Amino acid sequence: HTRDRPFACADCNKSFSWKSALISHQHIHTSEKPYTCGECGKTCRRKEQLRRHLQVHQDLGPMPQGDL
Repeated sequence: HTRDRPFACADCNKSFSWKSALISHQHIHTSEKPYTCGECGKTCRRKEQLRRHLQVHQDLGPMPQGDL
């Protein structure tokens, strides 16, 4: 089974089935980290990374201010 991959990265020619996957991939080339944790300010390239990071705060409880 081959999937159509019409969305190609202009920087490395890697191709994707979904435009959203291409946009997420392009953050690697630009060093952009558009997802920010509201608790501690940590930034992530992908929404899934931020979701995983947020579990740290759920497990530890609220972080005291100034302990970044």
